[in-house]
Amino acid sequence: MAVPPLPDPVPTHLPPGFVSFPDQALEGRAVPLTSGPVTPVQGPKTTRMRRYIPAPPSIEKLNHGPLVRVHVSYATAFAPEWFEGLTGAPVEISGSDGYYRTSGDQVSLIILRGAWVVEVITVGVSQAETLAVARSLNFA
Repeated sequence: MAVPPLPDPVPTHLPPGFVSFPDQALEGRAVPLTSGPVTPVQGPKTTRMRRYIPAPPSIEKLNHGPLVRVHVSYATAFAPEWFEGLTGAPVEISGSDGYYRTSGDQVSLIILRGAWVVEVITVGVSQAETLAVARSLNFA
């Protein structure tokens, strides 16, 4: 069964002064971390990611923030148990279910968008900016 390519996770809104780092989307293969028995999945385990940091870009900023990372993965790559275990403050993003979580100065916003699982991760960025970035993603 052929699957469509992952969309490019490019937000149309970024916090003021943020630029892409690097200038190309990163693609990788990964298996979600889980504990206990997991239902086998048949979908591709590919993720596309883009990273943004304040200009001028530097490795120091990339490692310590502030930063914005946007990931998109195939929903079929996640076991049903993963979806059942999602926690966090519920947020609606363009008619999709979202889960907003914070830990220290890191924010994670997971969005279930039909065939995709989208995650917007920010460090040192306000909740309002994190939501604005997530709402600016256009995955038709």
